[in-house]
Amino acid sequence: MKKLVLGVILAGMVLVPFAAMADTGGSASATLTLEAVINTIVTDNWDNLTITQNELVDSILAIANGGTVPIEWGAGPEITVVVQAMTDWKVWATYYAPAADLALIDLEDSFLYLNSVALLFDDAGIDVLTYAGPYLGTLTDVSFSGSNNLPAGTSKDFEVQWDPSQIDANANDALDLTVKFVVEDTSI
Repeated sequence: MKKLVLGVILAGMVLVPFAAMADTGGSASATLTLEAVINTIVTDNWDNLTITQNELVDSILAIANGGTVPIEWGAGPEITVVVQAMTDWKVWATYYAPAADLALIDLEDSFLYLNSVALLFDDAGIDVLTYAGPYLGTLTDVSFSGSNNLPAGTSKDFEVQWDPSQIDANANDALDLTVKFVVEDTSI
């Protein structure tokens, strides 16, 4: 009987620390708020292009004889866009030219193209770092969208094309062009 009582006391002493440990504890909590959930990387391989009068005439004649409009800017892709996002997203684009250069283009919305999609001219002076929509008007849907794609992201190459028939220029005139990309968070 002494062995049984001693065994119960020892067993009770062994279990007491575990029981005491089970009664103590705590927790920690935090809130994760996602504000900047989209990262965009634009790689610019868009080189300058110089067109001679003969090349321009050849391009216009080729178009008149059944060639395609728009024509390739170079041996692209000229622009690559990578989007890394924790949300659903969609890419829009537009282009800008200074007012003096814009005077050389007949129809701004039929001059510059990405992957054969005509870009609307940026007449609103869009600042792509602070633009908050709406995603209409001077922005063009360039058929590039997706959802959560971290960490690798999703990439798309863009060929730049242009329509030489939209230019009303003289020798030594130059156009400074900038393509702007806006990525919309379509989950909000």
